[in-house]
Amino acid sequence: MEKKVLITGAGGFIGKKLTRAFIESGFSVRAMDIAAEFLKEPAALGAEPVAARLEDRDAVLNAVAGVNIVVAAGAVFDLGAPLALMRAANVDGVQNLVDAALKHTVEQYIHFSTVGVYGLPAEIPCRTDSPKNPRNNYEKTKWEGEQLFWSLVKDRPLCATAVRPTLVYGPGSKYGHAMFLSIFELLGLRKKRLPVLATTYKNHHVHVDDVVGAVLQIARRPDIVNGKIYNIADTEPQGVEGFYKSLLDALQFSYGFQVNVPRILWNIGISLFTHFPDFIFNRLNADVGKKWSWLCKKNSLEPALKPRFDKDWLGYFKGDHIYDTSGLREIGYQLKYPLFRDGVKATVQWYREHRWLA
Repeated sequence: MEKKVLITGAGGFIGKKLTRAFIESGFSVRAMDIAAEFLKEPAALGAEPVAARLEDRDAVLNAVAGVNIVVAAGAVFDLGAPLALMRAANVDGVQNLVDAALKHTVEQYIHFSTVGVYGLPAEIPCRTDSPKNPRNNYEKTKWEGEQLFWSLVKDRPLCATAVRPTLVYGPGSKYGHAMFLSIFELLGLRKKRLPVLATTYKNHHVHVDDVVGAVLQIARRPDIVNGKIYNIADTEPQGVEGFYKSLLDALQFSYGFQVNVPRILWNIGISLFTHFPDFIFNRLNADVGKKWSWLCKKNSLEPALKPRFDKDWLGYFKGDHIYDTSGLREIGYQLKYPLFRDGVKATVQWYREHRWLA
C-alpha cells in the first residue's frame, strides 16, 4: 500500500527537494508550509498542499491526520530572525507536531535537527553523543526542540529518528553558501580574481541532494533507525583555504595573493567582528544590497539571492567542525557529492542556468 508522508517546510529549500524525492520514490506526499504561495511548486509536483503554521495546534492536528510518516523539516533558519519567531517554530512547533503524530498513531517520525547543537565541537570527529554547546539563538532553539522531541517520543509506539545536517548548500538555496557566492560575485566583478584567506581550521559541508537522499533512506529503513541520530555531512572536511578556492573555482575566478593566518590571530579577528555593533552590519548590508540590485539589473539576473553579512555566521569559521557520519554507512547510504568542490561547482552551474548568478 502506498504510504503517505507529511513534509513540513515543504516550500523551503530542503522541503521542495524532499517533496520531489518522496513523490518520485512512490510515496504520496502532503506538503505543509506557512502560506499557499510557498506551496505552488510542491503542488505542481503532485503533492497535496496544506497551508498551516507549526505554532497553530489545531491546524497541525488536521495536517497530520491520515499520514503514515512525518518528515519534520520545517523551521526558522535565519540567524538574524527574532528569537520569538525561532522559538515558535523550532520549539512550540515540535510540541504540536509530535502531539499530533502520537494522537493519529503515525508510524514513523523523522525530526530535523542540526549539527549546530554541538556548537564548537568538543571532540573531533564529533559524534552524535558528543557534548552539546549551542551558541546562537538558532542553535539553542533547535537543541531545545530536539530535546523536547526525544522526551515526547520516549517509550511511545513510534519509529523516531533525528537527523543533524551540517551546513547545507545546493541548487535553490538563497542563504548560507549562496550569500558567500553572491558576495564573491560582487567583490570579483571586474577582475574575476580574489585573494585567498587560509588558516588550519576545517569544516564539513553537505549538498542538499545528500540530505534528501539520507532522509529518504531512513524512511525506507524503519527496521533499524528507531531511536537513532544521524549526522549528515560530506566525506572530506574543507580547510578555509580549500573552501575559498572551491568557491573561486566554481565561479571561474582566479586566485589572488594568499594570506595565511595563524589560528590565534584568526580567532581574535573573528571575535572582533562578532562584537561590532549591529548598526555597522546593517549599514554594510544596505550598501551590499544596493550594489547587488545594480548588478542584477545590469546583467538581467533574477533577484533571488540576498547577499549579506550575518555576524553569527562567523562562528562557523572558528574552530574545527568535523562530524562522524558512520551512521550513514550503516543504513547503506552513499553520498552523491562526497566532495565539496564537485557539489559547489554543480550548484554554481545551476545558479547561472537560472540567472541567479552572472
